[in-house]
Amino acid sequence: MTANAKKSQIAVAGGINSKTIGKYVELKPDIVIVGSAIGHADDPVAEAKAIQDALL
Repeated sequence: MTANAKKSQIAVAGGINSKTIGKYVELKPDIVIVGSAIGHADDPVAEAKAIQDALL
């Protein structure tokens, strides 16, 4: 995906959580936007950590 972006940054948003983040990481986006997956999680800290770990 980044091969087609010359001067733009690629962002992904929507439907991203600790179970789906792997699919998005494969696309190598510049920006990952996560909202409700963390805000609505039973354990927001654990959810954020799981997503962060997948990004690193």
